[in-house]
Amino acid sequence: MRNLSITFAIIFSFLCFSLHAQEESEEMKPTKLDNPEWYYVSKIKFKNGHYTRAKEILKDYYIKASKDNLPKMVFEFYTGAYDMMIVWEMKEGLTEFEWETSPDDIAFYTELIKLTGSKEEADKIAKEFQELVTTSDGQLALNFKLE
Repeated sequence: MRNLSITFAIIFSFLCFSLHAQEESEEMKPTKLDNPEWYYVSKIKFKNGHYTRAKEILKDYYIKASKDNLPKMVFEFYTGAYDMMIVWEMKEGLTEFEWETSPDDIAFYTELIKLTGSKEEADKIAKEFQELVTTSDGQLALNFKLE
């Protein structure tokens, strides 16, 4: 008898939800986001004992080379699994994912070569930074406007 009561409760809940969803779908209209602000959020964990060198590379090379596309925010974590979080505004929105090599990528690499003095040195710095990273991941985020 208990199983029968549970089954009826589930069926009743499903029917109520289906009827409510049907009513809402008749009222729904397609809408676009109004001036969405998309961000790419990258979290990074550095190898033990290498955090200071990673910050030096970021400050001395990467931030300077990113002069036209600076991160919106950089956070240092004091708790949790990651050491740092870097937030970039996606000025062109989701279309930025359409690039295999973007104009910003080219501008960054060109500036990094100028800062280091040669392509070889730029590649060496980039490789060193990558070797300092234990793990990283990134998420796409939409600014939730509280207005």
